[in-house]
Amino acid sequence: MGKSDLQAFTDIGTVPDDHVFQFKMFENFIYYRRKIEYIHAKEVLLSSIKSKLKFTQEKKWGYQLRRGLVELSSEDFLMIAKSMEVEVE
Repeated sequence: MGKSDLQAFTDIGTVPDDHVFQFKMFENFIYYRRKIEYIHAKEVLLSSIKSKLKFTQEKKWGYQLRRGLVELSSEDFLMIAKSMEVEVE
């Protein structure tokens, strides 16, 4: 990545249900989506909490973030939420 690339958590949310639906983005490109309930949060640089997250300790951990929706462990989710100054139940 270049020096100007931003590596930060900019949004946080939860998936309220198991419903998956298709969304037509382009004529030949239909992908699957899920409803996300976003929570107002402060942006946090990845570098400030990377060493505290379990998923960043795995090999090629960054590649999974390219998929968009990533399931995190409860511990990682709570660490990110706390860093973003979000109270979760």
